[in-house]
Amino acid sequence: MTTFAIAGTVNRDRIVTLDGVVHASLGGILYNALALARCAAPLDRIRLYARLGEEDRAEVLGLLAQRPAQPPAQPPAQPPAHPPAQPPAQLPTIDPSELVFLPGGSNEATLTYTGADARTETLIDRVGPLADDEIIPAGRADFLLANLISGWDFTPGQIARAAATGGARVLLDVQSLALAPPGPDGLRRYRPIEEWREWCRAVEVVKGNDAEIGWFVGRPLATPADLAWAAARVLDAGPRALVVTLGARGAFVAADQMPAGRFVPAVPEVKVADATGCGDAFAAGFLAEFAQSDDPLRATCAGIAIAALVAETRGLAALLALPDPRALFARLWRSAAIET
Repeated sequence: MTTFAIAGTVNRDRIVTLDGVVHASLGGILYNALALARCAAPLDRIRLYARLGEEDRAEVLGLLAQRPAQPPAQPPAQPPAHPPAQPPAQLPTIDPSELVFLPGGSNEATLTYTGADARTETLIDRVGPLADDEIIPAGRADFLLANLISGWDFTPGQIARAAATGGARVLLDVQSLALAPPGPDGLRRYRPIEEWREWCRAVEVVKGNDAEIGWFVGRPLATPADLAWAAARVLDAGPRALVVTLGARGAFVAADQMPAGRFVPAVPEVKVADATGCGDAFAAGFLAEFAQSDDPLRATCAGIAIAALVAETRGLAALLALPDPRALFARLWRSAAIET
């Protein structure tokens, strides 16, 4: 049995997709939790460490109880490339007991897609960062997925103390770390991260998309040479692996046993309905496989597989009825292994 902790924030998202569809959904680390429940073993345990609003308590706890959503009355006009399957009889338990419910509402984000892998973002912060006593216990898990949903959910010192106290192996998803607080127009814009080496302390895996990691290490990642440079820089700072998601191009992974890095292609037949939560799902799938195999390349294939399935859905609740990602993962891994 493996124990996973996920630390960050729970948001309420308003999403405007590239085709103009507007929908609202809970989000943040709930995407991590539900995706991880689909990838982890039945006896594994998932504990959540986050702040959110009391107004969302009932909905959040209902989702985390993993009650499958009812199927639609009519089939969709364009069925997904991977038809939905019934969830397994037993899923890992998601423990919400460490969630911190504060008076009022949760953080509110508006995500407006301007391209397949590009979006603008606004954020109303209502809950603030986690306090020491709200996050340090997360280090008592086997693995800690530390996800910077707002960018100020926790500090590098808190993550280092959590790992030192409990011994957890840490995957840091830099996500919104490189996004500044909203400007006068309400939008968040990228900024360089001067203290990026401090964030690497006590972290085994650093993960982000190409824009996020580029701002994290201080250089746009436009070419394979740029990615190799970023990998050398991050691995030199202490982490064992760097994973960069590349949207429709797949992902790049470098690690101590393959410092030059490897590209893993995306699933070609995916019909993207909404890219929201794909990066969170990737991190969850990566960590579930990494906990089993200790192999960053296999873990990258697993992350791509679950992210592809999430891309074909809209809204957090759809993750309750995701197809089983194992067949897709096996296909990706066979391809990656042949190329090794």
